This record gives sequence, structure tokens and C-alpha cells, in this order.
Amino acid sequence: MADKTIADLTLKASPANTDVIEIDDGASFKATLGSIPLGGGSVKLSDATAAGTTLATAANAAAQRTALALGTAATNNTGDFDAAGSAAAAQAASQPLDADLTAIAGLASAADKGIQFTGAGTAATYDLTAAARTILDDATVDAMIDTLGGAAATGTGGLVRATSPTLVTPVLGVAAATSVNKVALTAPATGSTLTIAEGKTLTASASITLAGTDATTITFQGSDTYTGRATTDTLTNKRITKRVGTVASDATPTINTDNVDLFTITALAAAITSFTTNLSGTPTIGQSLIIRILDNGTARAITWGASFASRGATLPTTTVLSKYLYVGFLWNGVASTWDCVSVGQEV
Repeated sequence: MADKTIADLTLKASPANTDVIEIDDGASFKATLGSIPLGGGSVKLSDATAAGTTLATAANAAAQRTALALGTAATNNTGDFDAAGSAAAAQAASQPLDADLTAIAGLASAADKGIQFTGAGTAATYDLTAAARTILDDATVDAMIDTLGGAAATGTGGLVRATSPTLVTPVLGVAAATSVNKVALTAPATGSTLTIAEGKTLTASASITLAGTDATTITFQGSDTYTGRATTDTLTNKRITKRVGTVASDATPTINTDNVDLFTITALAAAITSFTTNLSGTPTIGQSLIIRILDNGTARAITWGASFASRGATLPTTTVLSKYLYVGFLWNGVASTWDCVSVGQEV
């Protein structure tokens, strides 16, 4: 047989119940090397490769590590590979198995979907539109209201709902002509006030326009029908209070028959030179005028002038000492004169 080293040979199993090493090259050589105590076991030599031989013949452990190309890692302790403990820390911080997370992991993701729990350890998705997300990202309720309203909200209190809301001191902003419950409202240029007393109702059964002077007050009495200035009406149980003008004494009394029905001179101290001089007004046909004169204890002369005429009664020309004198007139639209129709002298 050719020369062989121990590495080229195979240790065969020893005969039963013997403590010997048998060397066999597998071909023509077979020998027994004598008895070696093996404690009842056997040794078998396998083929050794060149790499194995290099490892087996290395002078020391360092040379063996070099042969195996292990570098210096083979000499480190296990803790040296995570000296900072980051791996251990990451493991400690990792999420343990959880039924809720498992339920979420089992959902199919899609655009515009939200996740909700439907029970313990169960979850489902629901529709979550872009419009809804604009509310969900608001930090406060006020911000949500602003988003829903499309503009910054004003005022305080709760939202106004459709049925029977109660508004406390609301202010309607400036707007063009609009309507409330089909009632057209036209905004004034600067501002206006409509006040209806507590518990009262304003009802209009026909079109109506109110015009007049500022601060004018009209008081309506009862539920009667009211007369018009240019209409034909009959007044029942009505009293018309005379419009009165008064002067103590004047030689040319000022009388405006548009404002006066009864003119009184209370203490005539000089003769009247003309009732016509300071007479004014635009009387209507048949309008009445009464002049009452009382002197101051001395009889005084009276001159009427061209605007007065004796028609049915004679115009008096003097007072009677300390006696009332009444003179009644009707307007004559044809002659444009105040016609004297009655004279009453206190006796």
C-alpha cells in the first residue's frame, strides 16, 4: 500500500467487547494498533481535507481563527455585540401581541375610510369624507361651527334650530332687500327701528304706507273705521274742539283762519283800527269764525276793514263797557269775505 498518514486512514469500529483501535485504509491495509482504553466506546478516523489539516496543525487558537477567517469577533463576549444595549432596549420597547392591534391589522385600507372598534378586539371601517375631515381637524367647538357655517361665527349661545328657536337681542346685519317668511324687507341706508310692544300683534289686511314727521304719535281708539282727509265720511258721537287764538289787546289783531276757529280779545285797551290788516289764511266755503271781544272797562271803537261784511247781521262798531261781545262769521267764497251772520251782546 502507499504511504499514508494517520489523517489518510480511517479508525474502524473495534471488535465487540474489545478496547482496540483498528486502522483500515479501505483497500489493502488493515492493522491493529493495540489496546487503547476507550471506556467501552470506539473511535473512527475520517478523511481529512487540506483545510481540515491546516486547522488541525495550527499552532494555537489565534492561528485556527485565522484559518477559519473569523477575525476578532470570535474572541468577543455576546454582550460585546450590543454594548450599548440598544437591541435589548428595542426589544423591551416593542409592542407585545394585542387583540386590538390584530383587529386593526386585519382591515383592508382604502381612501376616505376611518377605523372604529365594534366590540372588544373587533374593528371595522366607515366612510370618512373630505368634508368630514375638515371638521375633525378643528381644535375647538367654535372652530367646528365656523367650518360648518363657512365663515367666522358671531354672537354667543347655542345653535339655532329649525323649529321654534328663541333669539335673544339678535342683530340682523346690513343686507340687500330680502324676505322672512315671504315678507319682503328692504334694508335702510343707515338704520331703522321697528318696535312692537310685548304681547302685541301688528296686522295689515291691505297695503298701507305710513308717512309723516319724525316723533309724531298717532293714537288709535278702539276698532272703529277711521276717516280720510279727502273722503266722504259721516262722524257719529264726535266732538270737534275749536282752535283758539287769544290776545289781551291789539289795534290790528293777528288772526290766521287756518289755525283759529275762535279768536278772543280779553282786555281791549285801544280802538281796533282794522281786523283786516293782519288777517290771513285760506278758508273754505262755509267755514265759521267767532270773534269775542271784552274791553278793559272803557268802551272801544271797532273797525273791521274790507275782509268783513254785514250779511244777515250788522257788524258792531263799538264795545259796551265791560260787556262780552260775540260776532259770528261764515266764509263767503264768492265774495271772498267773512260775512257777519250773528251778533251777541252781553246785557
